[in-house]
Amino acid sequence: PTAKLADVERALGSVLDLARRSLQIPQEGSSKAESAFPFRAKQDHAGTVCILKFCMCCDQELARDSAPVFQALREEHLLQLTRVAQEAQGRLPTPALLVLTQALSLVAQHRPDLAKGLLAEILSVLGLLNTAEQQQQQQQQQQQQQQQRQQASTSPTAKLADVERALGSVLDLARRSLQIPQEGSSKAESAFPFRAKQDHAGTVCILKFCMCCDQELARDSAPVFQALREEHLLQLTRVAQEAQGRLPTPALLVLTQALSLVAQHRPDLAKGLLAEILSVLGLLNTAEQQQQQQQQQQQQQQQRQQASTSPTAKLAD
Repeated sequence: PTAKLADVERALGSVLDLARRSLQIPQEGSSKAESAFPFRAKQDHAGTVCILKFCMCCDQELARDSAPVFQALREEHLLQLTRVAQEAQGRLPTPALLVLTQALSLVAQHRPDLAKGLLAEILSVLGLLNTAEQQQQQQQQQQQQQQQRQQASTSPTAKLADVERALGSVLDLARRSLQIPQEGSSKAESAFPFRAKQDHAGTVCILKFCMCCDQELARDSAPVFQALREEHLLQLTRVAQEAQGRLPTPALLVLTQALSLVAQHRPDLAKGLLAEILSVLGLLNTAEQQQQQQQQQQQQQQQRQQASTSPTAKLAD
């Protein structure tokens, strides 16, 4: 059986070598419409048709490890494909090249390595396959991204840092936009949380973030809320002083509502935000007034204590 196989390979080699060499000879085919399968209306190159016939009948023999014939056919196919892609002289007609590709695919389908190699050669010539250097760079980038994702997925601190960076960049833009005057739409069908007169886009953006990320913004490690409080105090002061470039009152209310959604998670934030609002509105006593009130309360408390321990005071009562 081994000798028979060797004879078959030699026969295939000699015939297919002639067919392969004939691909270098230009040939114009007949245009008869009654051409039989696998010929098209315009006759294909005789060499490619011969190779196709052999691949249809001896595909398994050509796919064996011991058959070097298929490798020679792949080299010829790559050469002809390159010539067609470069529009070089003496190239095969495109229909003949398709027949040659079809022939090799019949053999390559029996072995994954042959199919992968043939496909890679075609894609590389067509410019659809990256070079080895580009593939290596892509693999390195993918590995780095995968490592970063793994670290982020296992580290709560990394996740929190990513959230804070995203919040910081977006909310910083929204906060800066409050300095830009904006006239809103007067459409009555504006949806919640917009009013009949459209609010400032920056305040709406901040409100949306505070509605969805209130707990993250309320954490001790998130400096974003502090920046929002400072901007809110600035805008509140401008509105109270009726300064130029101030936010419209409805937009300021939206900003206040946004910050209150975050402050509700921590008493110190809620107390600080309320104190800032009351101080600007003149409803919060100054430090001097608070000190006087405390002194009066202490004096009243001392007098009550003295009255409770003095017999004269009791007799007077």
